[in-house]
Amino acid sequence: MKLIPFIFSFFMSCSALWAQQLTSSPAYSMGRDKDCFVLGQIDSLYYVYREGVGKEHGIHSFRMNLEEEWEATISYKRSQVFFMESLQQKDRFQLIYAMHFDGNTEIRMKEIGAEGQELADEALLLFKYFVPYRDLRWELSQDKSELLVFHKVNNREIEWGCYNLADRQLRWEYSLKDFEIKNFKRLEHIVICNSGQALLLFEFHNRLRREDHHFLLFSVSAQGERKKHKIDFAQAKTDEYLVDYDELNQQLLIGGLYYQSGNEVEGLFYLRYDMQEEALLKFHPFPDTLIRSLTGQKRKNLRRVEYLRLRELIPRRDGGILLVAERYRKYNYNNHRTSYQDHLPAQQTDYLYENILLSSIHPSGQLHWQEVLFKQQKSENDEGRYSSFFLMKTARHLRFIYNDEIRYLGRVYEYTVDASGQAERQRLFGEKRSGVLPEFQRAKQVSAKTTLAISERNNKFRLVRLSYD
Repeated sequence: MKLIPFIFSFFMSCSALWAQQLTSSPAYSMGRDKDCFVLGQIDSLYYVYREGVGKEHGIHSFRMNLEEEWEATISYKRSQVFFMESLQQKDRFQLIYAMHFDGNTEIRMKEIGAEGQELADEALLLFKYFVPYRDLRWELSQDKSELLVFHKVNNREIEWGCYNLADRQLRWEYSLKDFEIKNFKRLEHIVICNSGQALLLFEFHNRLRREDHHFLLFSVSAQGERKKHKIDFAQAKTDEYLVDYDELNQQLLIGGLYYQSGNEVEGLFYLRYDMQEEALLKFHPFPDTLIRSLTGQKRKNLRRVEYLRLRELIPRRDGGILLVAERYRKYNYNNHRTSYQDHLPAQQTDYLYENILLSSIHPSGQLHWQEVLFKQQKSENDEGRYSSFFLMKTARHLRFIYNDEIRYLGRVYEYTVDASGQAERQRLFGEKRSGVLPEFQRAKQVSAKTTLAISERNNKFRLVRLSYD
């Protein structure tokens, strides 16, 4: 599930931290269901969606005491549907999904009322051929009013469409093949704005010591008007970057990692472009003290950081950004024990999620502050689903919530970070958590003071609530 876009205010003062409470519901059987996830909250009820294996899926509602209120069944036309997004309006939920029929691929939206009843199931976009679900890509505008769905066709053509969810109207749907760029392999990001304008970002000559390394930004308006913008990037190579459009200040924001030699990250960069004047680009190499703190290495002349991955770019109200990165590693190897069935070495995958790096950057490109949040999470053969963190956003604090240990008797901790970068770590208080291990990567913030997550074990699920007084 994707996280809700958020503009973090750096102008509000900080106050005392709220008291926390961690509670969970009784365990409920998953039956033959494939998955379950949090939908949200309407009035005094919480809602959980259960993805079935056939045409019938389920919805659970829970009271504030986390006891089940009712269970409803939702039906689909096809047994194999692919969920893309779940959105919430005031009194209903919107499930955006894809399905195949007669060789076509259709994007649809099902609306669910507060009592679990189906209100609508309408078609949004249609691709008149089979598109594998894994090839579908989609973006939502910041205000959730615009949905852009696309996929590449042999790197030479893009099929895409934009649907206005607020007005229930198709903005456009066509094939983008008569484009100035003939090879879409260099397409790195697509952003959809609240106005319906689409931004396509291409990158060229991303190699070391290339003076012609640059971005090409194409803007395509809702009426189909196209404009091209070139952004030079100097003699550095990008490792990874995130892109967002700042609706408040009407500018494109890019934050990422770079290096100038070798293959390991040397620092971060900030790029701001209003599509009128020349783009602002600033580089910030990592100092030795930061690298030692982030990696735990103690040797001299440290210049680079391994295994650093970006997690989120948060626009600031003044046009700056907060960039969130995390150290992540995955190891694949053969276990010395053999499988009972075929006598071949058993495959083993270890996941290691470590420290978080926060970097706040002014709109001038100057570094405001940097902070390292220390943690270490290890797990095996679980796709890392219980590791990493959930970022809960409030007006005064960012809260990084995570499982300290990946085991059912582990503890939940949080870091609270204020506008000046001051961080405080504390254990969250709650009931005895035997058998509860929240999946914080898929948690959902339903209010300024409440976050919901799912914990699964032995084919049973619990709804976990983290609330602040």
